[in-house]
Amino acid sequence: MSIIQRIRDRAAWLIFGAIALAMIGFIVTDAFQGGGGGWFGSQPTTVAKINGEKIDYTVYQTRLAEAEERYRTTNDAEREMMQNQVWSQLVEETLLKDVFADLGFFVSDKEVNDMLYGPNPPDFIRQQLANPQTGEYDPNAVYQRLEQFKREQPQQFNAAMQGIIYMRMRQKYLALLENTVYVPKWLVEKANADNSIMTNASYVAVPYYTIPDSAVKVTDEDVKDYINKHKAQFKQEESRSIAYVSFSGAPSAKDTADVVQTLLNVKPEFDTTRDQVGFLARNGTETEYSDKFVTAVALQVPFKDSITPLPEGRIFGPYLDANTYVLAKMIAKRTMPDTVKVRHILIKGTDSVAKARIDSVKRVLESGGDWKIMAATVSEDEGSKNTGGEYTFNSIDNLAPEFYEAAFFGNKGDKKIITTQFGYHYIEVMDQKKIGPAYKVAYLSKPIIASTTTTDGASGLASQFSGQSRTLKAFDDNAAKNPSLQKIPVDNISPSGSEIPGL
Repeated sequence: MSIIQRIRDRAAWLIFGAIALAMIGFIVTDAFQGGGGGWFGSQPTTVAKINGEKIDYTVYQTRLAEAEERYRTTNDAEREMMQNQVWSQLVEETLLKDVFADLGFFVSDKEVNDMLYGPNPPDFIRQQLANPQTGEYDPNAVYQRLEQFKREQPQQFNAAMQGIIYMRMRQKYLALLENTVYVPKWLVEKANADNSIMTNASYVAVPYYTIPDSAVKVTDEDVKDYINKHKAQFKQEESRSIAYVSFSGAPSAKDTADVVQTLLNVKPEFDTTRDQVGFLARNGTETEYSDKFVTAVALQVPFKDSITPLPEGRIFGPYLDANTYVLAKMIAKRTMPDTVKVRHILIKGTDSVAKARIDSVKRVLESGGDWKIMAATVSEDEGSKNTGGEYTFNSIDNLAPEFYEAAFFGNKGDKKIITTQFGYHYIEVMDQKKIGPAYKVAYLSKPIIASTTTTDGASGLASQFSGQSRTLKAFDDNAAKNPSLQKIPVDNISPSGSEIPGL
């Protein structure tokens, strides 16, 4: 069975890779736009050839930028992993394109329509286009969104469709490979029989360390002879060793003081304004304003004990939060639960017909109707049809504002009709837990970044050092003269190396 298991394992990884590739390909926009001009003017931008086909740097860079934006890469390790993934995808797509052509693969319009608007869309499409509030995949709503996308951004729309078509052909190819794998019955039976055979054995071992060095004579000629006969084992990639010094471009004390002063200058206006959104947009903030309340437990910020007692309209700060200075303004306070359990019936639309239907639902349920039956037969929320319309939410879940208000700021037992962007809901608040204070806070945060003066100063010192250190001896002497500089040696840098330790 080990052979079958290996086949299954490899097939699973292939399928997983297909889905991951398709998800990234679906969101990549304008993937193959760009040409010989762009960033490098008339300079050649071909960086590789795959199976004889030239790969343009701008194609790779566009895909990489989209992937980094999608997955919010934040450090060098993640960025390097993303670079390798994007490149691997380009290689695979280029190679498989010829394979698909040789096999005569194509995807019809009907197949694309079935994937987008059929009853069972692929997982990667469902994840991208399902309703973020309910998790429901509504083909009609998806059609409207895609038609709008097609009108407003035709190039990006075409790129997305190409991604879907590629995914479909790749699925066909994988299915073709899987169906060619056949393990005969006799081989399975033999493997099972072999695995069930057991035997007993005894052995004697003489460890190398028990043999004294004096008992073995190895001459220099023996070593040379062995190396000459096994040169491939000792072949090493070409490498370089370097040394470097670095000049810090980190924010200076003055840069930090300037950030604090900027916040102090606008603090009076922040204190008096009633238009928090407009004020934050004008002044720029690293922390996006949220018009929702956050429970005391969920409020995870420095100086929390100083912020929560603030009266409404008062400000605390500036205070340091990681690499930013922040002003925190208390906007409002309320009491709310941390977790709620609700159930609802959704009727899509906001016209008179939908209103009449939700009123009918209300009358039936208030007369003793069964929630589970109503949810299964009437509700248009696919995410809760089979659970009696029930959901459990916590205070940080992203819900429609009207739904959020009814669930978290109503009372346990409330039953009412509400209207959201999705239609009419008949909602019942079944339970509320961990009721306590909640806060709505606006944050004006400014990052501590190096000023132009600071970076220009560091760049000038580095340029001066470079000009005076054209030889290794001059480099060593100049580094030794400056106590603030540390000479860092780095050995064995290979041509394919992607980083230098310490940088």
